[in-house]
Amino acid sequence: MLPCRDLRRAREVAVFEFFRRWFAGWPGSRTFTSGSQSFLDLECDRCGEQFHLYIDRATQCLQVFDEPGVAWRLEREVVGARCRSIIQVRIDFAPGGEIVQRQITHGRFLSPSAEG
Repeated sequence: MLPCRDLRRAREVAVFEFFRRWFAGWPGSRTFTSGSQSFLDLECDRCGEQFHLYIDRATQCLQVFDEPGVAWRLEREVVGARCRSIIQVRIDFAPGGEIVQRQITHGRFLSPSAEG
């Protein structure tokens, strides 16, 4: 019989895997951009866990006024269920919505739009 902590962790992993498989087949799940809304795919360097993040510039990005060519900045921290490593993401967007600069620590970008 598993101890309570191991049972809870096994349940956590099972639920996570269910939702990961459920949304993995979603059409267009790699990269979607429409107006101020888009998705971003990341992977943890430590354990390989993948994340599919929803980004809404209107509510999640800060407007930048003091840097030329940069209109919005996304600063986000992502914590996974497997290793609890904190992935820090910072992306600067131009006024037209194009990615000007991107930085990530403890992870890597999987989205094609974030590779350029």
